[in-house]
Amino acid sequence: MSGKSITSISDLSKEEIDYLIKNSIKIYNKIKERGVKGIKKVLMDYCLMMIFLENSTRTRLSFERAMKMLGGTVVDLGHIERSSMAKGENLRDTIYTIKEMFIDVIVFRHYITDSAKSIQKWAHPVPVINAGDGQNEHPTQALTDLLTIKFFKKTLDYLNIAIIGDLKTHRVAHSLVQALGYYNNVLYLISPPNLNMPKKYIKKVKSAKLVEIQTIKYEKIKNIIKDIDVIYISPLKPYMDEYYTALNAYDIPPKETFYVTSKWLSLLKDDSIILHPLPRHGEISENIDSLPQAKYFDQVKLGLYMKMAILMYVLLNNIDFN
Repeated sequence: MSGKSITSISDLSKEEIDYLIKNSIKIYNKIKERGVKGIKKVLMDYCLMMIFLENSTRTRLSFERAMKMLGGTVVDLGHIERSSMAKGENLRDTIYTIKEMFIDVIVFRHYITDSAKSIQKWAHPVPVINAGDGQNEHPTQALTDLLTIKFFKKTLDYLNIAIIGDLKTHRVAHSLVQALGYYNNVLYLISPPNLNMPKKYIKKVKSAKLVEIQTIKYEKIKNIIKDIDVIYISPLKPYMDEYYTALNAYDIPPKETFYVTSKWLSLLKDDSIILHPLPRHGEISENIDSLPQAKYFDQVKLGLYMKMAILMYVLLNNIDFN
């Protein structure tokens, strides 16, 4: 499958996801053993094009770092103001131009929902990796999240997992519920009214049991937290407050119900983990960072290993890290 695009988590089978996770852990162990300088430069002859038309820190930097650690070259389109799109060129012509420059893979982020399939079509035969397309999906973050769960919980089955917050517009949650849906878990989808998970993503859940809870009341969440193995925060974004208000998504005070607080922590099991795709907007205070359940910065490091695995899989059809 060399040249395989990943525009949705549903582009990958359960077997492919397991393969990526297994090999990401192998990469982690090899780097722990050899150090960064001991990495085999298996992508030395390959070039990655970065097209980020929406801001990014972790995803953009981790893909660039992963490619360079594997010996590859990275070309970055940069801000839209530096390209001819600032002069009116459309994205289709930009992609067609990029294809002519001996690019081996494109990693893109776009603010328009469902733009991934169009970009994949225009880029063909160059494979594309979706790093977030509007409010649709973010499959590489979901793969990082599954890796983090497997790393700390040693399994992806028979867990109680709560995805909490804005499940309507958050692309990470959309990819994550589909990915976790391959496994035998109980998934609690907890959101304010009118911010529940869209049905089109729920329909793709294959094995997991879903429990949807739409609430603004802390007590409803409190009754569940004590049994949860993984809390995943899908943050209510402050720059969307007007949108939330228009939907009557929450009452006043709105967001505190979905904050990770000392009340929650007193109920959590000792071996539970708290995950968050970052950036955060106050829903997890900094004094929680040092607690053993807080694993969101570990997600960042594990995300680097997952990006290395993804790039090798897409470009080489195998993950050679011996």
